[in-house]
Amino acid sequence: MENINEAIMRKAKSRVKFKRSLFTYLVVNSFLWFLWLIGDPQYDSLIPWPIYPTLGWGIGLAFQGYSAYYGISEDAVQKEYDKIMRKQS
Repeated sequence: MENINEAIMRKAKSRVKFKRSLFTYLVVNSFLWFLWLIGDPQYDSLIPWPIYPTLGWGIGLAFQGYSAYYGISEDAVQKEYDKIMRKQS
């Protein structure tokens, strides 16, 4: 079993990585929406094109955030491991 400090460090790195990804997402998608706004003054299309990268990337980012903050805990992994070991004995 790994050291508790290693597990905490891994969780902290995961959260920092998510925060960096979220910042990048916000900056890039804001820029895309701005480009659409100034580049298409008549809003010809029914669906604005920036919606596709915003939704696609947002879904991936949501999974990353869930994993960083609410994902499988080390305690749950240890319980499952103990359960499997009991069945094997």
